[in-house]
Amino acid sequence: MAEIRLIIDGRDVTVPQGATILDAARKAGSYVPALCDHPDLKPIGSCKLCIVSVEGLDHYPTSCNTLAEEGMVVKTRTEELQEMRRHTLEMLLALTNHPTSCLFCDRKDECTDLRECMMKFPVTVGCKYCPKDGECELQEAVEFVGLKKVRYQHSFRNMPVLREPFFDRNYNLCIMCSRCVRICEEVRGEGVLYSNPDFHRMHWIGPASLLDSDCKFCGACVDACPTGALAIRS
Repeated sequence: MAEIRLIIDGRDVTVPQGATILDAARKAGSYVPALCDHPDLKPIGSCKLCIVSVEGLDHYPTSCNTLAEEGMVVKTRTEELQEMRRHTLEMLLALTNHPTSCLFCDRKDECTDLRECMMKFPVTVGCKYCPKDGECELQEAVEFVGLKKVRYQHSFRNMPVLREPFFDRNYNLCIMCSRCVRICEEVRGEGVLYSNPDFHRMHWIGPASLLDSDCKFCGACVDACPTGALAIRS
């Protein structure tokens, strides 16, 4: 297969023809947040966090669905890019009403020893109570762009956690990336999960119980989820 060369953040990179800019950035060792991207799915560029700066272009393309070209000079981390990503993440958190109490807490590392005790309360929200704490792609993106707060009004939805035989669906933590919906349809060919058109609830969901569907409980949706919205029950 033919290969192309380009420059990512000052580093020469060689990738196969047909690779995306995001592929090249990852090969170069440059982290680019991409919450809707997954290696098993067709890139859709919906989260808009993977924007990059390409020399000669007057716009910022989404790197997950933009093909790398010979001789491209790409920057993945400039202050302008980071500022746009902060605005995007801020809007995402506000629209989804995702809990932010731990995301922006400057003492979050001090409450680790209390986590098990605090989990016993009826309503607990925040990263420290999430099964994906420390492995969450949203946490990583927020830290990378330096987002410190959400200026827009938002509130915890307090939706019931749907308990399935092997995993839980907590749509309070859903960021609408659609990975679960797409992997169920595109990869597994089941189409059990689907989007809720109610704008005011803003989450991806399926039936109230997956036992009432054709779900095979393969776990593909759980593996694809970037947050703790879908998580194996511990």
